[in-house]
Amino acid sequence: MVSEQISILEHPQLGQLCIVTNVRARRFTFRATDDGLRVTVPRRWSKKDLLRCVDEMLPKLLALREKAIKKAGENEIRPGFTIETDSFFAQVVVGRVNRPAARLKEGKLVITCPERCEGNPYGGKELQVWLVRVIEDSLRFVCKQVLPMRMEELAKQYGFTYSDLKIHKTHGRWGSCSARRNINLSLYLLLLPRELQDYVMLHELCHTEQMNHGPLFWKRLNEVSGGRAEFLRREMKRYDTSVFFHK
Repeated sequence: MVSEQISILEHPQLGQLCIVTNVRARRFTFRATDDGLRVTVPRRWSKKDLLRCVDEMLPKLLALREKAIKKAGENEIRPGFTIETDSFFAQVVVGRVNRPAARLKEGKLVITCPERCEGNPYGGKELQVWLVRVIEDSLRFVCKQVLPMRMEELAKQYGFTYSDLKIHKTHGRWGSCSARRNINLSLYLLLLPRELQDYVMLHELCHTEQMNHGPLFWKRLNEVSGGRAEFLRREMKRYDTSVFFHK
């Protein structure tokens, strides 16, 4: 494991700089986060050298920070935030409550926040983390009710066998299949239209027979998807494993 030391430096124009000392670093590198700029520095560094580097890059760093702030604002969950898919519904509303509360019933999640939360407090990290966790926990709960049953139906319909099915909070990939025919699915699968949910599950079921993406794999997937494998593959590119983002 790479050893890291973290310290904080306040800059008059950039705000908080989170300084991370990394023994493998050879130069200063900057990355924007929700809380400010994260600076990775070598083990031997000086505040003077860092501030000189910041001054030289100031216009670029200000633009980077502004872009990060704008993106964070776009991703904030506020009243009116809604997810509505074939399999899942979530909405954030304002109500007469003293603290944020959530209710999940029949696949529909309603999160009620107090009126005093309107405005800037919705940008608070603690509340945003709670809102995301509630949505993801609800997605996981509904997934466990819906996906195993549908996977079993598809396997039986097309003659596949698999060993186990698990639901995980995975980003970047919708599913995977091991050599032992254990299938993993992302809980974000519920954000997809049903035909694409089926496509992902059929994709992984085909891997129980072909552990690669060769011609035999695509031939089998095309057979079980009604000749639409290529079309559905392109459709998948319109979606991302995130609560916030649909292209």
